[in-house]
Amino acid sequence: MRIAVNVRFLIKDKFEGVGWYTYEIISRIVRKHPEHEFLFIHDRPLAPEYIFADNVRSIKTWLPSRHPILWYFWFEHAIPRILAREKADLFLSFDGHLSVKTDVPSIYVLHDLAYLHYPNEIPNTVLQFYKKYIPQYVAKAAHIISVSEHGAQDLQQQFPKVQKQNISVVGNGCRQIFQALSSEDKKATRIKHSNGKPYLFFVGAVQPRKNIRRIIEAFDYVAKEFPDTQLLIAGRHAWKTDTIKEAYEASTYKDNIQFLGFVEDSELAKLMASTEALVYPSLFEGFGVPVLEAMHCDVPVISSKGSSMAEVVGEAGLLVDPTSVEQLGAAMRTVIADKNLAQQLIAKGQIQRQKFSWDIAADKMYTVIENMLSKI
Repeated sequence: MRIAVNVRFLIKDKFEGVGWYTYEIISRIVRKHPEHEFLFIHDRPLAPEYIFADNVRSIKTWLPSRHPILWYFWFEHAIPRILAREKADLFLSFDGHLSVKTDVPSIYVLHDLAYLHYPNEIPNTVLQFYKKYIPQYVAKAAHIISVSEHGAQDLQQQFPKVQKQNISVVGNGCRQIFQALSSEDKKATRIKHSNGKPYLFFVGAVQPRKNIRRIIEAFDYVAKEFPDTQLLIAGRHAWKTDTIKEAYEASTYKDNIQFLGFVEDSELAKLMASTEALVYPSLFEGFGVPVLEAMHCDVPVISSKGSSMAEVVGEAGLLVDPTSVEQLGAAMRTVIADKNLAQQLIAKGQIQRQKFSWDIAADKMYTVIENMLSKI
């Protein structure tokens, strides 16, 4: 069979969440199933190493797709033409977009519905596009992939016409660079980034939904009792950061807080593995990959109740109401003060993390593909 795949997020040296999800899953499927031909459709040059096997053919469109107007032309004109010309049997789209105009059966990966829950945090042109087209994508898709059970439930609540049997959960895995470090390597990382002092760590885009303002406010509770402890925040500044800046300026212990900006993956893995705890009380996530990365680094996790993060963390972390600065501060203090508890959380994380891997995800995704192809 001929399977077309939207791989436009396979951009060398610029991978973010969707890019890694695409890369890790499709590379495994391609190599494991040489009986199929895979058409990789993209709008930028594709690095040779992303042609994973002889059964992959690269198709670059002349039209870019980096803006809502261009999204429309790419998905509703360029994609349908390619799928028709190449006589594709199936279309797999990893990035939350689909083509309404194609007649080719389509598998649609929907990572989250943040645009419905936090519309004020999305640029208006993007928000208007999502409001118009995501409902159409959901209706059009032959099968929908959610990255968590929480996301699948949210999908059914927001779009009641979607049948449960038309949704499958295919979660994330963790890249191999995230692993525990020796005491010497942890010490070197701390010398480099926190003047040798212990630190709490957050990683993610600096924007309101990540709840960084409350992390900073809660950190004051910790730093008052543990004045050597630092707070390191890694991630690019995204949008609407005014309240975050205000919280930082108002902090009594702002000298203990660092915004690291974008951090390369190799250094990010070291920072994760050298922290006292990952603090990730995001208000909303499709999955929450950093909490899984922390568990692979043998690091305690503090995250949010009643969300996809709680699903991923299970009993291997301290879960708090993300809107409560008091609960967040108490959890941060506890994980620093109680070393026995920290070790218990690490041990539970070593078990919990086994539930999620890229091999598991790829096998689940291929089961959906196989079921779809059997109906053609």
